[in-house]
Amino acid sequence: MKMYQKITFWVFIIFIFSDSYAQEPGYRISFSIEGIEDPVLYLESHYGNHCFIMDSAHVKAKKEILFSSKKKVLPDGIYSLANKAGDIYLEFIVEHERNFSISSTLKTLKKERIIKNSEENVLFFEFQKARSNNQEDEINFQQFIETSPQSLMAKYIKAQYLPIEIPSSLLKDSSDTGLYEQYNYLIEHYFDQIDLNDERLLRTPLHVNIGKFFTEIIPQESGVIVSQVKDFISHIQNQEVKNYYLSSLIDILDQNNPAYGAALVYLFDQYCPDGTCHWLEENYARIFKKKVERIRKLLPGSTIPPLTAYDLNHKAISTASINHDYILLWFWDPDCDHCIEETPKWFEFYHEFKDFYDLEVYAISVTEDEDRWKKFIEQH
Repeated sequence: MKMYQKITFWVFIIFIFSDSYAQEPGYRISFSIEGIEDPVLYLESHYGNHCFIMDSAHVKAKKEILFSSKKKVLPDGIYSLANKAGDIYLEFIVEHERNFSISSTLKTLKKERIIKNSEENVLFFEFQKARSNNQEDEINFQQFIETSPQSLMAKYIKAQYLPIEIPSSLLKDSSDTGLYEQYNYLIEHYFDQIDLNDERLLRTPLHVNIGKFFTEIIPQESGVIVSQVKDFISHIQNQEVKNYYLSSLIDILDQNNPAYGAALVYLFDQYCPDGTCHWLEENYARIFKKKVERIRKLLPGSTIPPLTAYDLNHKAISTASINHDYILLWFWDPDCDHCIEETPKWFEFYHEFKDFYDLEVYAISVTEDEDRWKKFIEQH
């Protein structure tokens, strides 16, 4: 059972003002499903990883359901007929036709349908039956793609079901060098099957797992992540799709992980040129801006403002007075288990390598309990 997810505000704004709304308004889609018991059914739409209700209709006495409007625009996409609990009865495509009907019975819904005035849904149903009756490795996906390569269905099938094919010449080499080349090929061609400039794919059940790519597959090094983020976005010219993936990248990379900091700063500097991320909801845009300002100060090569703290003799000591090649800032607490474990290691490292690296440690206890602080120092 799948419950509806609440669509976020920024997605709703993108959806309302997208270029797809240049389409002519109006639709009339009817269903007749004998045996259905729900009093009301819903026209469920997709946007990226979110689902929301586009329309609703009462189930009439003869089990007829009609969704219609003369003013609303129904953008191209894959839609679902669902009940209040989120159970999906069927999926269908809206692309060329917005005036069609689908009839069946609850028992034969997956095997037999009478579809009128929508050739795209006749073909889409044949694809659904193939998936229902066969293992995925037994389905000839190409036959559905080649029927109309630029259609929404073809692009959806290609993106959702066709894997990245590593050339056989690379697969033959099982040496470390060969495996490294296979890995690089996977990274370079990871999004090859997805038309990232077709906004219609945002309105399908397609799940583009960019999170796995950026947080697991590529090396988790700051420079590599920035380079891959830059390359990924540079391939997207469609503004609606670009806005969606910019927001998605922020959600993915905003994890307080130092490796992602430079990428977040890059996204802000590159796509918020006036200091405002217009593609984010206003309140979150302000939060993101403040977060980037903090992250920027901690990037490699940045200079922090001088810190001043008091030692055991109540003497103020500033980092500005320390003249060494390296200064390690160590923030700790007497009751912090991690601090208790790691501080002795730093203590040992310091005495062994302080001269070799010209290193000094500036350790600041974050507790406000002076007695606990002094006691810990005396004991250790």
